[in-house]
Amino acid sequence: MHRMTGMSSYASAKKWQLGRLLIVVAASAALGAGCSGDDDDDESPPEPDAAPRPACAMEVVASGLDKPFGILIDGEDFIVSADGVILAVTAAGESSVVATVSRESFAGLTRRGEDVIGMDNRVRNVIRFTPGTWQSTVIATEVGAGVSIETDGDDYILSDYNDAMNLDNNRLVRVKPDGSSQVIAGIGLGGPAGIMVDADGYIVSDYDGGRLLRVTREGEISVLLDGLGSPVEFKMYDGRYYIADYVRGSSSGRILEASADFSETRSLPVASLGSPSGLVIDGRDIYTTDLTGGRLLRLTNCLSE
Repeated sequence: MHRMTGMSSYASAKKWQLGRLLIVVAASAALGAGCSGDDDDDESPPEPDAAPRPACAMEVVASGLDKPFGILIDGEDFIVSADGVILAVTAAGESSVVATVSRESFAGLTRRGEDVIGMDNRVRNVIRFTPGTWQSTVIATEVGAGVSIETDGDDYILSDYNDAMNLDNNRLVRVKPDGSSQVIAGIGLGGPAGIMVDADGYIVSDYDGGRLLRVTREGEISVLLDGLGSPVEFKMYDGRYYIADYVRGSSSGRILEASADFSETRSLPVASLGSPSGLVIDGRDIYTTDLTGGRLLRLTNCLSE
């Protein structure tokens, strides 16, 4: 009886030890599986955070210019209209006079092929300049005190801001290839400055009223955006408008960004722009002229992604 009890106790002890062994083996196997690189449920280590986007910044390309306004990109360099002159400005900031117009005349520029088209808004002419020789040819006379000019097919469209005292006298003008002109719109434009041509007609900035206006080819005017400061030239890039806001020459000018439907507007986060007037976009850089400060400026990392 005692022997049977001892054997039973011995068997129970062995069974207990075997059970413990199986538990340890199972646990070790589970631990090994959990550490295996072949486990489909294994999570990869987190990717490092992407580098932060550089801040919107401004740099001076050229200074010491006399009331610079219009800008054209010329390869690595620039063509700039200033007070009484057309300037060639290098990427290094050196400037030289390539053509002259009347003093107190500073206006926008555009291109027709390789030619540069500008205005002498003191004598109210449209002028073609031929790069290289920089010979000038008057292509239209008595068309108004043009601020900006753009091409529309074979024609030119210019903003005639000739009367700051009576804004009803200001006009949007079409100039034909033969030099003749016709008024597209007048009363309701305010102080017309910058122009953009699109499929629906024209978008015109109203410098005095702080607005962007839609003008149809038939001359009908409607407001697209208001509450701006003193908008001058503007361009569209990737579905957004970028607007040089002169802010009445207060030296606190800004570049505004507006959505395609004009429902959102913001000021780009960059300071010390002076009095932005002309504006072009090249690649992902914005160039603007500081009219009162006499500078050509480059803005980097400012366009929306």
